[in-house]
Amino acid sequence: MVSTEGKGRPFYNQLLAAAPDGRCTLCGQGLADTLDHQLPKDVYPLLAVTPDNLVPACRTCNTNKRDEAPVTAEEQTLHPYFDTDIDEYIWLVARVTGPGLPAVTFHADPPPSMPPVLAARVRHHFTSLQLARTYGPQAAPELRTLSRSLTRLPPAAVSEYLNEKAEDWTDEQPNSWQAALYRALAGSSWYVREFSSGL
Repeated sequence: MVSTEGKGRPFYNQLLAAAPDGRCTLCGQGLADTLDHQLPKDVYPLLAVTPDNLVPACRTCNTNKRDEAPVTAEEQTLHPYFDTDIDEYIWLVARVTGPGLPAVTFHADPPPSMPPVLAARVRHHFTSLQLARTYGPQAAPELRTLSRSLTRLPPAAVSEYLNEKAEDWTDEQPNSWQAALYRALAGSSWYVREFSSGL
């Protein structure tokens, strides 16, 4: 299927095209340019070409996920086709540190209302795909351009702007790094104060 001249290539391309906005279905960030075996083909050879076991992914996630086979339910990464209710919960959070130049880190922090097995899977998904390393570099330029935008706003409008961005991103993709970032910034009293002071 991978070979560009193979008979299975049209099916490969069709599966890749299922990626929303052409993005990796595992991290939501990278370009979906490969198919990941949700369950590794070496352990589950009968599922090697089963469409439900082939998910569009970026090369970074595909590499980070490796060929580890889950032994327990808690060790299974999230499946973009079957775990469609995952966005009923907000589990990706960002932490902003300051004052001074803001720094942001990302964490999997499932809410208490999430079923325990699903919460464990969320943490495993986040850790095994090294999503903190994926999202952190994306947030840095966003913070720089945002600071320039905020300095052009009236000080009284800063909090409202950040809250609106947080709401918009949460409506669009509740567990995207953008949604987590803006929720953290809107909830950071020192960050809001920094720009509301007119500095």
